[in-house]
Amino acid sequence: RCALRVAAEQLLQTEAWQAKHGGLLLLLRVGLEGEAIDEDAVHAVSGVALSCFAHPHPRVRWAALEVWARLLQQMAAPLDIFDQGIDALLHTAVDAYTRVRQRGLLVLLQLSRANAPMVRKYPDAITRLLLHLAQSNDPDAQQAGAEIAELLKLSSGPLQGTFSSQTVNQAGKLTSSTLQRENVDGYLG
Repeated sequence: RCALRVAAEQLLQTEAWQAKHGGLLLLLRVGLEGEAIDEDAVHAVSGVALSCFAHPHPRVRWAALEVWARLLQQMAAPLDIFDQGIDALLHTAVDAYTRVRQRGLLVLLQLSRANAPMVRKYPDAITRLLLHLAQSNDPDAQQAGAEIAELLKLSSGPLQGTFSSQTVNQAGKLTSSTLQRENVDGYLG
C-alpha cells in the first residue's frame, strides 16, 4: 500500500492529465481498499481531489469528483476541508462535459445529504445554481436541483426559508437515480 501511495503521489506531481487522472484513482483505491479505511490516505486524496476540481482537463475533474463521490458514499470524506473547494464544485455542476456535470451534481447532492448546513453557508451561489438547473433542458440537472433544493429547504439553520417551495417546485420533483446509475467504469478508459 505504501508503494502504491508513493507511486500515486508521483503521478500527481506530473503535468500530464493522464498521470493526474490515474494518480487520483490510485490514491482513492489505496485509501478505501480493504476492511479498514486508511485515514491518512483519505485525507491526502480528498485534499488533492479538491485542488483538481478546476483542472483544465475534464477527465481529471471527473476523477477528482469521483474521489469525493466515493468518500461521501462511504461516509469517509473529511468535510472540514471542503470549504476550500465549494466554488470549483459549483462550477462542475454546470460543466460543459456531461460526465463531469453529472458527477459534480452527484457530489453536491451527497454533500447536501451529509451536511446541508455547510452547503447552506453559500446561499447566493447555491440559489443561482438551483435556478440555472431549474431552467436547464437536462432532466438530470433538473432533478438534482430539485433534490438539492428540497434537502436545503428541510435542513435547519439560520438561513431557513432561503430555499423556498417555489424554487423546489420550479426545479421539478424527480429523483437522482439516473445520476447514480451512470457506469463509472466506462469513463476510466
